[in-house]
Amino acid sequence: MSTKKVYELRREGKKEEAYNYALNLYQQDSSDDDIKKALSWTLIDKIKLFIESGNIQQANTFLLQLYQLSFEYIDDFVESIKTQIISLIYRIFPQVREASDLSKSGQHSQALNIMQSMIATNQLSELHHESYGWIIYRYIKAEECNLSSVEVRTFFRDYMNLKNERPSMLHSMILNFALNYSKTHSDFKFYNFFLLWNPEYLRKGDWEETTNGENTYKPLAIKALKKAFTVLKTQTSEQDLSWLIKPYETAIELFPDDEWLLREKALLHFKNNELELAIKIYKQLVLELANKHYVWKEFSDCIISNNSLKIGMLSKALSLEKNEDFLGDIHLDLAKALIDENLLENALVELEAYKKHREIKGWKLSSLFDELHKKASLVKQSLKDNRELYKKYIPFAENFAYADFDWTELVLVDKWKDDKGKDRLTFTDGKTIEFAIGKNRFEVLKQSELGQILKFKLHKQEIKKEVENRFSWFGKNVITEYKHIL
Repeated sequence: MSTKKVYELRREGKKEEAYNYALNLYQQDSSDDDIKKALSWTLIDKIKLFIESGNIQQANTFLLQLYQLSFEYIDDFVESIKTQIISLIYRIFPQVREASDLSKSGQHSQALNIMQSMIATNQLSELHHESYGWIIYRYIKAEECNLSSVEVRTFFRDYMNLKNERPSMLHSMILNFALNYSKTHSDFKFYNFFLLWNPEYLRKGDWEETTNGENTYKPLAIKALKKAFTVLKTQTSEQDLSWLIKPYETAIELFPDDEWLLREKALLHFKNNELELAIKIYKQLVLELANKHYVWKEFSDCIISNNSLKIGMLSKALSLEKNEDFLGDIHLDLAKALIDENLLENALVELEAYKKHREIKGWKLSSLFDELHKKASLVKQSLKDNRELYKKYIPFAENFAYADFDWTELVLVDKWKDDKGKDRLTFTDGKTIEFAIGKNRFEVLKQSELGQILKFKLHKQEIKKEVENRFSWFGKNVITEYKHIL
C-alpha cells in the first residue's frame, strides 16, 4: 500500500476518502514518516472544512491530532506542515495570534496578559504551548533587568511545564538565556535547570561553534556541559550522572582534541562510582598530560584498594609540581596513604610540608591535618624529605599507567650537552624512531654507555601544525608530525 493514492484522492477532491485511506495506512504503521506526512495533509484538509463551516470544536479536536504527530527528521515537507499548524491555530484562536503579534512587536506585557487570561479561563491547550513559550522567552529577555530572580525562576518553571516541541530553536534559546543568566545570579541553580531541560534535547546546531568577526565561540552545548560540570565538581552527588555523561560522549566525539572534555568525563565517572571507566580514561590522559600533576592526583583518587599504587601516583604528582600553592591536598592524601602503610615518618614529612606552607601563606590548617598529625606524630622524626620514597614508589604508578604498551628496544647512539649545559642522550631503533632525553630522566640512564640497548615504553603522539603555503593565496597547509612520549 502506498501514500501515492492519498495524494491522488486529494487532487480528485475526495478528501474524506483520502483521510480514511491515510488513517488506515497509519494504523498499520504509525512510525513511517511518509505515512504521517500524507495523514497530516488530510487532517489539514478536514480542519479547514470544519473552520469554514463554523464547527470550531471539531476543528480543534483534529488540530490536536495533527499537532501530536511527530517526525523522525525535519525536512522542507515537514516544515510546511508545521507552518500550516501555526496558521490553523491562529485561525481557530485569534487571541493567540494577537498575543504573538504583540510579543513580536515588543509589547511583551500585553502579550503575556492575553496568554495568562487564557490560562485563567482554561482556554490554553497544548496547541498554544509553542506560542506561549516564545512569549515567555521574549518577555524575560526584554525585562531581565526589571525582574527579580524569583520572577525569572518562576517563568523558567512555567516554561518547563509546557509541552512544546523539543528539541527546537525555542528550547535552545531558553537554555542559552539560562546559561547567561546564571553568570550574574548565583542563586539560580543552573545544574538543576539543565537536568530538567534535558541534554537529550540538544540540537545539531547547538554543537556548532559560532564566529563573530575574528572571534570564535564555543558551542552552546559545550558551554552548558562545562557550566554543569563546574557546579558538580564542587559538591558531592548521590544522583546518577549518566544524564550528563552521555552528552559528554557526544562532545568528545565532535571535539576529540579537547583533552579537558576527556578529563571532565573521567571525573564524572569517578563521581558516579564507575572507577574502571575513569581509570581507562586516565590511562589515556597520562599519555598526553604526563607532566601535569593534577592528572596524577585525580588518577590516584580512583585507586581504592592498592596503597602502593596510590602512593606512587601521589609521589608522581609531587615530583612534577614545585608550586606548593597547588600541593596541599596531595600532601594530605599521601600522608593518609602512608599512615595506612604504617610509614609514619614519611607521613610526617608530608604533613610538615603542608603545615609549613600554610603558615607562610597565613592559611588555616584543615581538620584532616589535625587528625592525621595525631597518628603520625607518635614516631620520632629523623627524615628530612621523601625523595627516596618517591623514587621507590613512582615506578608502581608508571608501570600501571603504561601497562598496555609493549616494550621497544632502542640503542643509545649519542651523548651531548644542550644550550643549558645539561646532559642529553639520543636513542634510535635504526629505522623510524629517534629522540633525545635528559640523562637524569630515569635512574638507569645515569650509568648508560654508548651502544647500550635499553627498553622503553613509547606512545606515538600525533601533532597537527599549520604552516605557510609556498603560494600565499592558497592559505595555510596542515601537516602532521609525530612525537614519541616515554
